[in-house]
Amino acid sequence: MNLKISFKSFLRSLFRLKKIHIIFATYTSVILLGAAFLVAPFSHSTLANKISFFTSLFTAVSAFSDTGLSLVDTATNFNVFGQSVIAILIILGGIGIFAVKFYIFNNLFGKKISILSREILKIERGSSKLNDLKGVIKTSINLFLILVLLSSLALTLHFYFYEVDPLKFSFEKSPYKDVSLSLRYGIFHSISAINNAGFDIIGASSFAPYYYSYFLQIIIIILTIIGGIGYPVIYDFYCFFRIKLSRQKVQNFRFSLFSKISLLSYFVISFFGFILFIAFEASSTSNLTFWNQQQNGNWFAKTFALFFHNFMARSTGFLTFDLKQLSQASIFLTSLLMFIGSSPSSTGGGIRVTTFWIFILVIISKIKGSQDVNAFKRKIKTDKIVSAAIVCFISLALVISLVFLASFSLDNSINQGNTIPYQIHHLIFEVTSAFGTSGLSTGLIRHLSTVSQIGFMLVMLIGQLGITSFIYVWQGDNIGKQSKTYITEDILIG
Repeated sequence: MNLKISFKSFLRSLFRLKKIHIIFATYTSVILLGAAFLVAPFSHSTLANKISFFTSLFTAVSAFSDTGLSLVDTATNFNVFGQSVIAILIILGGIGIFAVKFYIFNNLFGKKISILSREILKIERGSSKLNDLKGVIKTSINLFLILVLLSSLALTLHFYFYEVDPLKFSFEKSPYKDVSLSLRYGIFHSISAINNAGFDIIGASSFAPYYYSYFLQIIIIILTIIGGIGYPVIYDFYCFFRIKLSRQKVQNFRFSLFSKISLLSYFVISFFGFILFIAFEASSTSNLTFWNQQQNGNWFAKTFALFFHNFMARSTGFLTFDLKQLSQASIFLTSLLMFIGSSPSSTGGGIRVTTFWIFILVIISKIKGSQDVNAFKRKIKTDKIVSAAIVCFISLALVISLVFLASFSLDNSINQGNTIPYQIHHLIFEVTSAFGTSGLSTGLIRHLSTVSQIGFMLVMLIGQLGITSFIYVWQGDNIGKQSKTYITEDILIG
């Protein structure tokens, strides 16, 4: 009797799940399903050793969170089917499962959206207005599909006609003059780039074989920017061009404050990041650093490689050279860029550029002696400033906690006589790459303990969900409830 009552209570609790819990449960189910496919032998290449379920789960989490960190080489360990599963996980994670569901059933087939689905969409895509959200999802996915189609064609032609030494690839086989391999490379890397995922199927050295292919790198940068600026920004541009091309007389279009801050912060951070990379590397006196190695070409080739790396550090994670060549200052700068990440409601991770920019505005306001925080002749709400502080604090706590946890296995690897000169700044680099869902790696993650790797999976998921959604998961029934109000009293700070 008690068992029946407990079972009924369990069923009732399932139907009382909060919307954020439904999202979290759905995401977990998709990841586990992806891991089940990836662990199956029919997903493995003939050259692959036995891949454990833990390695498959790590790959599934990394793909769904659009990160790119992996415990095995994707190119040599997974066949076409396994790579297709990874690509599907990247799409579902980047666009959003419920956004894809809405686009297919409600947009293409005209089915009405339920009240529950509306609320879930608002949380998943970070919007409060359903009418705008419908347009944002429809426009963004349409644009993504068009860009994937066009970029896949362009990259396929590039891979087919650009000759590279086959020894530079994992399979020791170049896509040059190979239609099927060029097509597979073109489609997979277009999907990975626009979703800001760091997965590639070229080999352990990523895009290093195409170090001098500026056409390829420019396409990747363009896709990275479009995927990283955020869906609301894309929709604003769509509305802007639609009005400009319309013959009807309408009022001047005004970009939202979110779009203005997102674009300004994204490109300003990218600009200063690039300048600092050049300064750090060009001023380095060590013969082992990137700028001082003749194999990296002339000054233009090195400058463009750092330019490409600057954008990849935001959230995409492709690389064209060994990251261990970078100076310690550049490693730290890369970690900072990955921690900041991309725009909210985008395919990128991190604390988001708007959070970082709000802190800059707060500092400027304090220096000026202003009580308000303003941007583009608009006042930013106090609760948004508080939310930005909470996001930043929890993010720092997560990163520091994982660095502390993983540092034990780092010491262990050194004590065992590991010849790879990994240091603490490399570990910080790996952790911020996971949190910012970048996927850039020095290879250290494969040497860490299982417990540390579990921590990396959790951080990647949190980076994908966002800190705000992560907080909602633990709030449960307390979401939206009014707390008690007490008498106000000042304290000293700083």
